[in-house]
Amino acid sequence: MQMMSSQNIMAVIDSAKQLVTNLKQDDASLDKLHIDAMAILRKLEAMKEYSDEVSHIESVVKPTNSRGALIAAIQQENRQIKDLKRENIALLGALEEHQNTLQMVMTKYRQHVLALTKNREVEQACAQQLSSSQAVHRLADKISEMAGIMRLAADIDENNSNCTEEQLARLRTENGVLREILQIASSCGSVKNESLQNGFTTIRKNDGCAKTASSEPSAISETPITSSTPTSATTNSAPIENKNATSSRCPSKRIATENK
Repeated sequence: MQMMSSQNIMAVIDSAKQLVTNLKQDDASLDKLHIDAMAILRKLEAMKEYSDEVSHIESVVKPTNSRGALIAAIQQENRQIKDLKRENIALLGALEEHQNTLQMVMTKYRQHVLALTKNREVEQACAQQLSSSQAVHRLADKISEMAGIMRLAADIDENNSNCTEEQLARLRTENGVLREILQIASSCGSVKNESLQNGFTTIRKNDGCAKTASSEPSAISETPITSSTPTSATTNSAPIENKNATSSRCPSKRIATENK
């Protein structure tokens, strides 16, 4: 389509150039005809003056033959006037034809210019439509890309939330089991105060991890426990200390150890 429109534009430009050339040639020919007509008129005026002078001289020199000479001069002048009228008629016809041709050429030129303007408007509209469609495609690609990124972010967020909830549930379960074990051990009086403090420290650490993961305040309920038998046997305190240390080092193995 662009090639056809370019060819049409070039054809219109060539025709316009040809029309301008023809107009220049017609103007030159018209100027030449005008110059020739003016020269003929000057010649006629000179001839008329010459005939007048001759008639005057003849009337002065030969008064007897003045009538015949006057008639001959008048006849000659009439013939010249008729010739000039014919030439004027021919010049007027040529001028009218030139004006008609010029008017037709200008009409064609205006039509070609109007068609060229319409073609340019159509080309501009097509170019704008093409650019707008390309912009729409690019926007659709960006939207699809953003949707994919949002889906990926949602999946990652969901996975992180699931992992956080699992970790919170595991920490709460471990803290509950550890509190029960410490309460049982403190009520029986078979664990040292140092082992109890280590157990509560482990509970605080787990609660701090739960607060960091969930960003929600969680209260740790502690009841001050005093051992009824501070001088208890050391054979029972050592396994509990080892159990607490194992639970604080590896929370994933704590439940299995406590169940045993």
